[in-house]
Amino acid sequence: MLVRMLREHIRHFGVALLARRPYDLRNAAVSLWLNSGVPAAEVAEMAGHSVAILMDTYYKCIHGQREQMVQRIIDALSDDREGGASGEVD
Repeated sequence: MLVRMLREHIRHFGVALLARRPYDLRNAAVSLWLNSGVPAAEVAEMAGHSVAILMDTYYKCIHGQREQMVQRIIDALSDDREGGASGEVD
């Protein structure tokens, strides 16, 4: 019912279809979260996946981001040396 209403709305107002299926929007959201740096465990919980299934399905989204991850590690270590991080765990 929701899908039908959405399609009618799009036809009426001439808005381009964002996805072929509502499930495509879910895939886009998971990809966005991963590419935004949200930890895989958090994304998996929000998506209702295990981390293993999430990584198996969405690995292609984060493949090739090694330089960004290495820079985050360097930044974190730099903050620790400068006294910026307290070392406390929330």
